[in-house]
Amino acid sequence: MSYPTIQGNTYYDFTGETMHINGVIVHQIVAAKDVSPEVPKGTIGGYIQSRDNLTGGAWVSHSSVIMGEAILDNYATASGSCLIEGSSFISGGVSISGSADIFGSSLILGGTGGHGGVISITDGATIGNATIIAAPRGSIVIDKNAIVEEGSTIIGMRVHITDFVTVTGYSLLEGAVSVREHAKVLGGAHIAWGDWHYPVIINGNEHVNGGVHVTH
Repeated sequence: MSYPTIQGNTYYDFTGETMHINGVIVHQIVAAKDVSPEVPKGTIGGYIQSRDNLTGGAWVSHSSVIMGEAILDNYATASGSCLIEGSSFISGGVSISGSADIFGSSLILGGTGGHGGVISITDGATIGNATIIAAPRGSIVIDKNAIVEEGSTIIGMRVHITDFVTVTGYSLLEGAVSVREHAKVLGGAHIAWGDWHYPVIINGNEHVNGGVHVTH
């Protein structure tokens, strides 16, 4: 079965079920047509505040919520119990899952088509007022209670931010980078690495701080 490209926000209806989240009523959705192999017609989804939150074949499922002015677009997915709010914009090859929290004016862009980059944000990760963009064929994973916030930017071909890491304070990570195990990148630090096979690793309780540049 082929699935035509979906545009707009008429590919789902509302079930009539609602929840209250922080004083806001959100509405459960159901697929009004076949959206993808994983989302056939009749699939019960998650919750949105309005049709402005979900468009272009994107899908929210389980108890996940999209609210405020946040937008999930272009076949991006949200599942589990994640919360997407504020004016965040998420599009393309992006999967938000687990109990991830996306807020503020975050911009998260995966690729489209067979050669597009993919982004996975899961397992308690928090993204606030940050920019995350996957390079073509690239992969960005942010998980295990990692935090990316306060104007920080990740532009990656192979990036893994994991295990209670904090990236904050307008820091910039580019290329192939692994930050893990409670490490902190903050204060406008810049880490750029060009070797796909041997990423730079920030490990343990290391801090990269205050305008430090690590490049290759």
